[in-house]
Amino acid sequence: PDDTIARLDAMVSKDGEMVPLDKTIDVTSKKAVKVWLKELEDGMHTTLAKLLHGAVSEDASSSLLSASDDGKATDVTSMVLPDDTIARLDAMVSKDGEMVPLDKTIDVTSKKAVKVWLKELEDGMHTTLAKLLHGAVSEDASSSLLSASDDGKA
Repeated sequence: PDDTIARLDAMVSKDGEMVPLDKTIDVTSKKAVKVWLKELEDGMHTTLAKLLHGAVSEDASSSLLSASDDGKATDVTSMVLPDDTIARLDAMVSKDGEMVPLDKTIDVTSKKAVKVWLKELEDGMHTTLAKLLHGAVSEDASSSLLSASDDGKA
């Protein structure tokens, strides 16, 4: 007799977006909750990693660009990543194509949880923008574009 209670074959976002899992997870009456939850977590991680790898590979086939130290785009289609590295995130790109190199490169690995590297990316974006803002404010203050005279007029 089939003791299957449910078959989990997709992830659904709160907005209703559905992503099929790479492998269906069977919930059975004989399988402990911890076991099938772990299978589900691993399945979600594997699916998301493959989707991310596929998206990066698509970009690579159309000349993936990376920001170099001087802020110029560099073709990295021939870049070799370590075995478990899926992607290397090193810049933010605006919808208008403006590229801002991240202060620190983020490696997405097959062993790193999605929420971990997303948090690293978020923190890296904040740090980078904070440093750029601080630099711009310091540069502006030191250049004395507007310096107040003794009477308070610019």
